[in-house]
Amino acid sequence: MELRCIHGGIQRETAYNKGMKYLPGLMVGELSGSAGNTTASRNRNGAFLRTRVMPVNPNTALQSAVRANLQGNAQNWKALTDAQRAGWTALGLLIVRSDSLGRTYTLTGLQAYISINQTLFQLGVAQVSSAPAYTSPANLLTVAVTATSV
Repeated sequence: MELRCIHGGIQRETAYNKGMKYLPGLMVGELSGSAGNTTASRNRNGAFLRTRVMPVNPNTALQSAVRANLQGNAQNWKALTDAQRAGWTALGLLIVRSDSLGRTYTLTGLQAYISINQTLFQLGVAQVSSAPAYTSPANLLTVAVTATSV
């Protein structure tokens, strides 16, 4: 396969170049996906090829413990009674979060169950089957600001 690459304002022909841009032509149209060690992609600046990167999974003891607990929570959700699930669903509707774009959303019962029990696991506290009572944080009444010069 022959690819045309623009490098330093000079057009060159090459078969492989780390992170190179390419111009679609007769032999090579728009590319997408991976082949071997190379991934073709496109962004707002045009088409490019890059070295394919495999994600690293360190698989540490803590990571394995968190994954096992997450799996256990998902399995335990199935064993809850309908009344317990209804409690978690009601709690989830009270928990408001925002996504990366600033849009707000509420949690499902399963998301609330797993979120709270994963937090309890990380704190070393016993996990719960029934939804805890929702208490909103107290309003902030005063703020004291202290500034010093360096």
